[in-house]
Amino acid sequence: MTIKKQIILLASLIIAIPLFCSFFIFFHNYASSEQRLLMKSTKEVQKIQTQYITKEEWDELITTIRLLPHHIQTIGIYNNDTIIYSTMPEYEANTKISMDDIWKYTNKTSNEYFYQFTAININEKNVLLISRIDRSKRNFKKIHNIVLNFELFLVVIVFICILVLIFIAKSIFESINFLQEKTEQIANGDLSEQIKKKNQESENEITSISDNLEKMRVSLLEAENRKNRFIMGISHDLRTPVAVIKGYTEAIADDIIVDKSEIKQSLQLIKTKTTQLEEMIDTLINYTRLNNSDIREKMVKKSITNFFNDYLKEVSVYGELINRKITTENLVSKNIELPFNEQLLHRALENLFSNARRYTKDGDSIQLKLHIEGSNLIFAMKDSGCGIAKEDLKNIFDLFFRSTNSRLEKGMGIGLSVVKNIISTHGWTINVDSEKGIGSTFSIIIPLEQE
Repeated sequence: MTIKKQIILLASLIIAIPLFCSFFIFFHNYASSEQRLLMKSTKEVQKIQTQYITKEEWDELITTIRLLPHHIQTIGIYNNDTIIYSTMPEYEANTKISMDDIWKYTNKTSNEYFYQFTAININEKNVLLISRIDRSKRNFKKIHNIVLNFELFLVVIVFICILVLIFIAKSIFESINFLQEKTEQIANGDLSEQIKKKNQESENEITSISDNLEKMRVSLLEAENRKNRFIMGISHDLRTPVAVIKGYTEAIADDIIVDKSEIKQSLQLIKTKTTQLEEMIDTLINYTRLNNSDIREKMVKKSITNFFNDYLKEVSVYGELINRKITTENLVSKNIELPFNEQLLHRALENLFSNARRYTKDGDSIQLKLHIEGSNLIFAMKDSGCGIAKEDLKNIFDLFFRSTNSRLEKGMGIGLSVVKNIISTHGWTINVDSEKGIGSTFSIIIPLEQE
């Protein structure tokens, strides 16, 4: 259950419990009251002549008696000693009676009847109405059972509400504790332990954050690994030219190299290694400048088929220069216009072609093909080089990653990461299919219907 629903339910229960309790009290009081049984309906009753009150007073008394249900027996006592009206068989109208006898009789028969006493003032004359209803004629036991059952139902409802309140509070409390524990784990730099939800069934907004926390933990762990690889890689790549520069500089300074020609050669070598260091630093700076927002801002809608066609013509003349068999094939005859950054896309293709040339030998082939497959435009570059080890395929687009075959080649492991960044920012995808000793195929997949 989501936190939003839990809070809504929690607030509803907080409101509902007092309402249930108030209704319970009201219903209990009403169900326990005898008056509800005595004042229900009206019926015309027969007038009885009496010598104690006038006709007008009698009419007023009858009007009051009409408020009583027909099954209720009633006597009217005038001046506390004379019965002027009676439907009780034990008493007759126009007879004298003492109030003591009335009290004794009502107490004696209270187990058989419900009694109600009503004092009426008619023209400054006091009339006491005594009404009763036979308990045996009403199924009070059944009513009492209904009342008890309803009261029990309300108690159960309140009890369930309390249990739900406890469950919701416990769920929210545990979720917050879980979130706090895992965020502290990451804040303390502990990225080794996988973040898992304790209970997959009790999922809400807070516990679902654990999925994002796990993704963040993996990303941080990968970033940490990339940083370590970068430090190791850059240290290795920089150590060689620095060592050469330092060695020849010390040799010249210590007069170990004194011949002018040797000094000139040493200085030339130092210059070469310095240039190499400069190129490495420029490569790092250029990569940091390669920002996704910059790429998106420079996208212009133009013919992408013309762009690829020009690029295929450009690389087709490289074959003799690099001693490779280069074949190009354009199977797309129609003109397709899409928004893209021509300069950066050209850079991505050059990086792919440079890799294909680097990892192939003289006489190997490099094939470039543009075609449409389904709703995608696909540009594929295939080489017959050394291929990529299976265990390296998943990491080849990572920054500073260098595969087994590239360890002996110069470079910093940035080229394919640049390609991936450029292609992804365009909203396209790039796939690689490679087999050790057979070759590699890099495919850029461009959706023809872009948002």
